[in-house]
Amino acid sequence: MSRRTLFHYFDSKDAILTAWVGELEELVRSVVAEQPPEAAPLAAVQQAMHALTARYQTEEALAIDRLMRSTDALRARKQANYERQERSLYAALAERWPDPTCQSELRLVAVVGIGVLRLAIENWGHDAHRGPLSDHLDVAFATLQSAMASNEAPPPTAA
Repeated sequence: MSRRTLFHYFDSKDAILTAWVGELEELVRSVVAEQPPEAAPLAAVQQAMHALTARYQTEEALAIDRLMRSTDALRARKQANYERQERSLYAALAERWPDPTCQSELRLVAVVGIGVLRLAIENWGHDAHRGPLSDHLDVAFATLQSAMASNEAPPPTAA
């Protein structure tokens, strides 16, 4: 799609991002809501992040990502959108698990889930978008699970 055609449908770069992020948030909400009753919140988030990865691998998503990295203002906006996604994910989790005693845990799961997605996307980008993004997501979640299961500190690095 040409730049001119794109801006025929959207009046600004910000409008493009807002529309796209809104679609992603709705997708996450629906995936979390569809999880079986016995699912743990982190497992629900992992499923939701997998649903998102299919959307990130499109040419449209790659073009939007390049656009969002094109200026300092848009990079800042992209970072702010991660916070918005955390709040949206937390709202979906809180709706799925409304017990007031687990809200702090759900907030933490939302923050960690978006953090894992961010790292997977970064690693995928550093890898020049080779291989599926879902593979990078699986590695990031496995690393998280390993870190949570370990009672040992990582080895010190050389100074």
